[in-house]
Amino acid sequence: MRQIISVLLAVVLLPLLMKKKVGFGAAMLITGTVIGFSGGLDARSIFVAFTKVFTTPSSVKAILVVALVSIMCGLLRKYSIVDSIVDSLKKIITGQKLLMVSIPAVMGIMQVPGGAAISAPFADSIGKDLQLEPPVRSVVNLAFRHISMFVLPFSANIIITQGIVPEIDIYALIGLNLLFVAVMITAAWFLYLGNSPGGTLPAPAPGERKKALGTLLLNFSPIYMIVVFNVAFGLPLYIAVLLCIGITFFLSDRKDFPANIRRSFSSKITLMMIGIYFFRNVINSFDEMLILLNGLFAAASNTAILGAVAVFAVLFGMITGLSLVPMTLLLPLVAPLQISSNEMLLYVWFIYIWSFIGYYFSPLHLCQILSNECIGCSLGSTYREYRFFMPILMGSSFVLYSICRMIMV
Repeated sequence: MRQIISVLLAVVLLPLLMKKKVGFGAAMLITGTVIGFSGGLDARSIFVAFTKVFTTPSSVKAILVVALVSIMCGLLRKYSIVDSIVDSLKKIITGQKLLMVSIPAVMGIMQVPGGAAISAPFADSIGKDLQLEPPVRSVVNLAFRHISMFVLPFSANIIITQGIVPEIDIYALIGLNLLFVAVMITAAWFLYLGNSPGGTLPAPAPGERKKALGTLLLNFSPIYMIVVFNVAFGLPLYIAVLLCIGITFFLSDRKDFPANIRRSFSSKITLMMIGIYFFRNVINSFDEMLILLNGLFAAASNTAILGAVAVFAVLFGMITGLSLVPMTLLLPLVAPLQISSNEMLLYVWFIYIWSFIGYYFSPLHLCQILSNECIGCSLGSTYREYRFFMPILMGSSFVLYSICRMIMV
């Protein structure tokens, strides 16, 4: 019982530290240390939990991948490779609706906080041509910008999930995520773009579209080649990202490349990863709590478990504006459970979805704040646009989970 109370302490302490503007990585280290001592661990056990972050291969690889991805994304911005991708899209896609959703989706590969602000000017400009109200432009920008969080194997959320639950096949998780993404983008399209008159941009000159397609494939290669290297050639993800940094080198003008690598490295993201895995290791040291959790999962109904996950994830996603908070608190609790691999995958998927929902609709969601600011609309006006979108996402999560459970378990 003492260890359960300690975990509940983390539920209170972590959001409190975030509210006090303590960085997420530092907050995780502090929270992990506090609950470790309060849960009955001695100083040596807590030190071991910390050192395991750097001696466990899966943790080290995950930290390395996220650090390298932050460098690559920084280089893609620094050398205007992303701008070139957008210019190519404008020459290839003449339908304004499709262009409006494609640009945020592509910009979403930039793993930066508040990244929706990068694509907001494009969504605003095209949205005006489509006669969309400002809050609709912001909502469309936000919805399509977050596709990458579900489908990129090197997104921080995917990497962290695999690090906490290493037996999960990330491509199986991405496959399930695609079902939710399909619901999300279909709902966003019909709710916000369905009644728009639409428009067509001037057709490019003969041969220009083909040239633009070649440019797009070339400049987009650092992104898709990560998957090719990882899946087709079986290279570890960190090696794949490292090779794609090499591709970025050849796509750039190579001026000040080593210096720009240093500038693109994010110590905050690295500390965040260290804090998350330290917290995971502390939770995994709570043997009594894990025995109790296995018993609770065996006795409780599946509906009750899903409901508890949904409430918890929404609560802490809402009050922090971060998806990693509910993920970091929930995933370590299910990772050690004695259940089948498919059941584990489905629980992890459900936690993933609801951590996203809590964060996405949070008034503290930085992407939402910056997108609204750039386009010029209030938070209240965007929430009014969510009156159908929100229940669709929430309801579909239960429906999709139930269907997949019937097929997989």
